[in-house]
Parts: sequence; structure tokens; C-alpha cells
Amino acid sequence: MTKILSEMQRAEKGIIKQIRGGKELLARMDSLSLYIGKEIELVSKQSKRGPVVVKLGNTQVAIGSGIAQKIIVDVK
Repeated sequence: MTKILSEMQRAEKGIIKQIRGGKELLARMDSLSLYIGKEIELVSKQSKRGPVVVKLGNTQVAIGSGIAQKIIVDVK
């Protein structure tokens, strides 16, 4: 099942399928190790406009809700 990252539930896991953005956003996400094919787990999110925290292996990364809406995940 495919979901937008911001729609995932806590502890839900998946693989990044698409990042909807230009070269700058893709480069920024790559610097955070968020790229197509990467397995992630949603750790926490704030309702509506707060940050979204994802786990990448043993690392946690916080991103803004606007960016989280641009990341498409194939949920397990």
C-alpha cells in the first residue's frame, strides 16, 4: 500500500518510493539519507503542521510536515 509519509501511523514501516521535488529537495533529502529505496519507520509526528520524525536504521531524522507530504512510501 502506498501512503504519503505524513499519513503514516506511528511505528509503521515502509520503503521510500518517490520524492516529489526538484534537485534541491532531492539533494537535501539525500544528505539526510532519505532517498528512493531507503527503508524508514515513522517514530512520531505532530498533528497537522509539526515535525515528522523517522528512523533510518539506528538514526532518527526530523523533517518538516511540508516535506513529509512530498515523500511517497510503500508501506509494509
